[in-house]
Amino acid sequence: MRRLRIAVGSRCNMRCSYCLAQKEPAQRLKGEKALRVLSAFMRLPGRGKSVEVYGGEPTLELPLLRSLFGEARRLERVLGKKLGLSLATNGLCLGREALEIIARHRVRLCVSVDGASHDRFRRLPGGGGTLARIERGLEEAFRLLPRSGMTALQAVHPGNVDGLLENFKFVLGLGFENVNFEMIQGQPWGEGELACFEAGMRRVGEFLVEGIRRGRPAYLETLNAALGELLGRDSRPDPIELYPSGRLGLTPYVLLGRAASGRESACEVRVLEARQRLSRRLARQLAQMAARDPAFARYAAQASWRGRAP
Repeated sequence: MRRLRIAVGSRCNMRCSYCLAQKEPAQRLKGEKALRVLSAFMRLPGRGKSVEVYGGEPTLELPLLRSLFGEARRLERVLGKKLGLSLATNGLCLGREALEIIARHRVRLCVSVDGASHDRFRRLPGGGGTLARIERGLEEAFRLLPRSGMTALQAVHPGNVDGLLENFKFVLGLGFENVNFEMIQGQPWGEGELACFEAGMRRVGEFLVEGIRRGRPAYLETLNAALGELLGRDSRPDPIELYPSGRLGLTPYVLLGRAASGRESACEVRVLEARQRLSRRLARQLAQMAARDPAFARYAAQASWRGRAP
C-alpha cells in the first residue's frame, strides 16, 4: 500500500453549489487516531509512500496539520522511506501560518480554483464570491512555494463545461503550471454535456501542444499520468481513505453518501472514462512528437515525472 488519503474533518468555510460533502453535523478527526494510522501506513512494505490531506477544509485544522506533516517527515527519515505529501484546500485560509507549515514540510499545495466561472459556484455561506480572497492567498503562496509544487484543482461539471478551455487558461494565468480537472459527480451530466466535455478536451490538447511549441508548457495531471504509463514509470495506485470518524475505507470521503445511495449515472461514468481516454490519446500524440522534436521530448519527460507516484 503506497497511498493514504486523510480527511481531517467535515467543517468548511465555503458553500459550493455542487459539493456533495455532508458538513453538518461537523466531524473532526482525532489527532491520536490520525497519527496511529499514519504510523502503521508508513511501516507497511514499500519505500515510496504518498499521504494526501483534505476535508472539509483542512486549513481550519492547522494544529492537526502541523502534527501530521511533522510526524510524516520524521517517519520518512527514521524508516528510510520516500514520501510525497499534499494538501487540498479551497484557498480561503492561505495565511502566513498555513503557508509556513506547508513550506517547512515540503507539502504539495493543491488549490480549488474553477477559473473565470469560479464565483458562480464557489461561494461563502452568506452568498458572497470567494475568488478575490483566494487570489490574495495565492500571491503569498507563489512567493513562498515553488510553482512546480502547486496544483490547481479545476472543477468541471455540467454548469461550466462549455468554458473548459477558457477556465483552464484563466487558472494558468493565476500562475499555476499544473492543473487537474476534477470531474464533479452528483450533477445532471447528459449526452450534450458529455459531447461538450470531449470537444473541450480536444481544444485543451491543441492549446497544450501550441504552448510547448512556443516554449510555454503547461501540465494536466491526467496527461502527466498517461505519459508516465507510456514511458514505463509507476502510476499512482488507488488510495485507502481515513475518514473524520476514524474509519478506513476505499470510497473518497466526499462521495460516501452518494456511494451508499448508488445514484451514479451512466453519463457520469462515461465522462470520467472520456477524461482518461482523451488524456491517453493526447499522450500518444505527444510521445510521437517527442521522438522528432527535443522540446516535446523535454515536456514528456517532465510531465511523466510529475505524474509519477513517490
